[in-house]
Amino acid sequence: MLGGAYSFFLNLRYALKPLGVDLTWAASGRQNALETRQIASAEDFSFGELLCTESDDPRLRAAAIIDYAARVRPSLVMYGVFGDPVETQTARHLPTSIARFVVAHTITIATYRAARAIRDSVHATVGVSPRIASDLIRRYGFDPAWTMAIPNAVELNPLLSAKRPARCSTLRLLSLGRVEHASKGVLWLPAILEKALGLGADLTLTVGGDGPDLGRLKRLFAQRGLSGRVRFLGAVPRQGVPQLMAEHDVFLFPSVFEGFGLTVVEAMAAGCVPVASRVSGVTDLIVTDGRTGRLFPVHKLSIAAEHIFQLWRNPAELESLSSGARQGALAFGLAQQGSRYIDLFRRILAEPRHIKPPVPLDQWRVSPYLKAPWWNKLPAPVKGFLRVARERFG
Repeated sequence: MLGGAYSFFLNLRYALKPLGVDLTWAASGRQNALETRQIASAEDFSFGELLCTESDDPRLRAAAIIDYAARVRPSLVMYGVFGDPVETQTARHLPTSIARFVVAHTITIATYRAARAIRDSVHATVGVSPRIASDLIRRYGFDPAWTMAIPNAVELNPLLSAKRPARCSTLRLLSLGRVEHASKGVLWLPAILEKALGLGADLTLTVGGDGPDLGRLKRLFAQRGLSGRVRFLGAVPRQGVPQLMAEHDVFLFPSVFEGFGLTVVEAMAAGCVPVASRVSGVTDLIVTDGRTGRLFPVHKLSIAAEHIFQLWRNPAELESLSSGARQGALAFGLAQQGSRYIDLFRRILAEPRHIKPPVPLDQWRVSPYLKAPWWNKLPAPVKGFLRVARERFG
């Protein structure tokens, strides 16, 4: 129920509803129930259900999900990876009569391993960017006939219609999303801002969102004497995103790795120019450098700052990129996404791929692909260095 995975679910639900498909969610376990009840709205619960809310025992949770599927009898079951490992593993225990597919959302090895855990127990696999589908086929033995890329999408109308205020001499930057450094690179924001100011730009930065590195990020801005240039909004309601995007000139997106980048498309649709790290096969799918935004190599903060300075110094370029961004966002509308998923559903139901027979629930065993790998024990700085190196040098 948290973050980009749920945004993906909502957007896909909105895309499929006009096409006659009702997409609902189910979550299991006591801890998941506690967290979901804290953040979910009444509307969220109108198309979702919590199961096994009094226990976190894996077998009880799995049994609840399998019983739920037998009772509801869905046409298809969608699994999200990297998700809850217990819920993911139930794909190995569902009857083969229940069609199912898995969606991989990020380019991390952990995500790929989780998808691999149920590779032979799902009828199809979707990567939300071409890179994900390619990696799964080349490195993890996924069937190329049943592994495809379907880009994510957003509801464009509220973003396209959001009213943009007049330009001003101060360039208004925005960072919006989960405030977490390992994947999002948020702790580089102070250095980028400082470098851009050092070049002579007049800037402000708005940080929207919450996450484990929020406190540390605030301290870094304070240590660099930049607190007066930054405001923190905390968590931003979904309904407030379009206007927030429209009120800013540049969307700063220094991620180390991503699966897609929904907020980049949202910013583009609102005319907020993305300055984003180039995650091969992901952000360069969304942003055309020099036409719909600007890209910089992962962790090349000086290049990000130079892009920002040039946009401040050249309002005509900023205006041109803003117009190009709006046009580029049109490729990621819900209608395109819904149509591609409908085609996949029809194919799965008409000619389902052969999958492994279900494993009896009394033989429940967590797949080694769903267990934490050895490199999770490495110190955070080492993992961060390796992630940057992997993205920069392959």
